[in-house]
Amino acid sequence: MKSTTATALVLLCVGISTSAPGHTQNHPAGTRSVPTVGCFTHGQTGTEDTPGGLPISVRSPPQLAKLMAYYESGGGLGELGPVGWQCLAWTGSYGGSVWIGPERSSISDAEVAGPIVFVQTWALDTSGRLAAASIIARLFRHSARAQSFVAQVKREGLIPAEDFAASPYPADRLHYPSDLVVEFSTPAGNRGIGTEKLFDAGHLLQPSRLAVRGIAALSFDDDRLVIVRVRVPPNLEPVGTEILRLERECLMTGATCIN
Repeated sequence: MKSTTATALVLLCVGISTSAPGHTQNHPAGTRSVPTVGCFTHGQTGTEDTPGGLPISVRSPPQLAKLMAYYESGGGLGELGPVGWQCLAWTGSYGGSVWIGPERSSISDAEVAGPIVFVQTWALDTSGRLAAASIIARLFRHSARAQSFVAQVKREGLIPAEDFAASPYPADRLHYPSDLVVEFSTPAGNRGIGTEKLFDAGHLLQPSRLAVRGIAALSFDDDRLVIVRVRVPPNLEPVGTEILRLERECLMTGATCIN
């Protein structure tokens, strides 16, 4: 990835680990340590059971930090989730994803119906641009640069034109802190960006009695689209809110939210 400010935001907010095994890690003042959990990862060359790395630090209240862990793929992509959950990951030239759920079996089904924290990235300069373009067409309709990218991919003729005609889902609530960042909520029992079929290997997040909240960010400096989705039970809503707060803070201010 390019060495840019946008890249730094992706490293901080999505959690590309930069800590080498065996190195002593100092946690900055005002932060709390959370454990790192390795995820079983499906990659281009096979699968691997990723070992847990060094703890990371988060700028969160202690009562929330103790309820979180950092889940990391073999490719270095990671995300915060409730402590004690399990994870699976996929990596490839298109991008990567990390799925976090109460049990590994609950996130390995073709249709995921239960609680989940999920992060996915698409590289805009590889095959990832094809899936990313249809998402960008739906979410970033008011950005001229985003729509220019969509038009460019559309001219390639590799995916159906109707995939680019999508408008926002009627039930979704969208809030734009900036032209290239959107916070979203898909209400319980509804189809929306929170449950759209965007998962690797054809997986689908089914509507359920729980709402899906998330944030999506588009970076042309870094050639990357990132989406984080959170669907947690009521007792973990404070944790879900804190995960999304950290993501938003990083994206909007450049603050160091995890180390």
